[in-house]
Amino acid sequence: MEKENIIISNGVKEVLSMPGAGENNGKKEMPEQSATWEKIQQTEAVKFLDVTPETEENIKNNPELRELLGEILNHDKGTFEHCLRTADLARELNDKDDLGFDEKGKEIFFTAALLHDTGKVYVDKKILNKPGKLSDEENAEIDRHIPEGIEHLKGKIPEELYKPVALIIGSHHRQRDRRINHREHPFGPETGKILRIFSIVDEFDSLLYERPYKGAMPINQVRELLRKKFRREEDGDIIDLLYNYKKLDLKSYLKKQKKVMDSPWHKQETEKDLGYEPDRNEVAQHFMDKKYSEIFSKRNKHLRTDVN
Repeated sequence: MEKENIIISNGVKEVLSMPGAGENNGKKEMPEQSATWEKIQQTEAVKFLDVTPETEENIKNNPELRELLGEILNHDKGTFEHCLRTADLARELNDKDDLGFDEKGKEIFFTAALLHDTGKVYVDKKILNKPGKLSDEENAEIDRHIPEGIEHLKGKIPEELYKPVALIIGSHHRQRDRRINHREHPFGPETGKILRIFSIVDEFDSLLYERPYKGAMPINQVRELLRKKFRREEDGDIIDLLYNYKKLDLKSYLKKQKKVMDSPWHKQETEKDLGYEPDRNEVAQHFMDKKYSEIFSKRNKHLRTDVN
């Protein structure tokens, strides 16, 4: 019990031990299911391939995850995109056999990655999107997203996932400080390993992409910063996997851009704007005229290893 108190951050232990853990707390209504997936599909994060079709399918086919992600999108686009990308990274790492997770472990990892910031639906959007330094009071408000998120998920994900996911959500920020031995864990070594890896995944994405208070950081620089902070050999392996998954040379950058340009949503939009079925050159011209090429560059230039 003493170890559990050390591991689980403030607010987590109390929530997990409450009677009826896993029952719906009724704090927030779900958005209408019929509109949620449509809205997710229309986001730039999905349109511009920040995540893979495999990750989209995982979310689309899971009503609980889809609706919880819809809540995050309804509240704050930046938080939504971060959660979506970290889930995509988790799925990619899950596909690497050397991590050794069983099917339940993979599900815990993906679910925790997708929902780790769900408590931010209770944080004022003005604070989430403030460009400057936060005050002590605003930082305290941000910190509330951890216990709020854990409580919010009760009854909204399966019981067998709830407690390990809640532990990961509650502890992943502290794990960055290297103060938790992943073997000292009330839910077993696999969940502890997921917690350690997800701490790296979350920080990787946080550094890599633009936030209201900072710009996007070149991927080469992100890798070096994380290597200095996470010094275990196995941590370096995870950092390299993330780096290799996200990095783009010119050839892969152009290939990804072509996939976006030739995507169904863009072809449909081109046909709608022109009033007839466009040829390949007209599709490409539409992509430039609508400034989609500029949006794509902004979302991906920092990932290019040949320009940084």
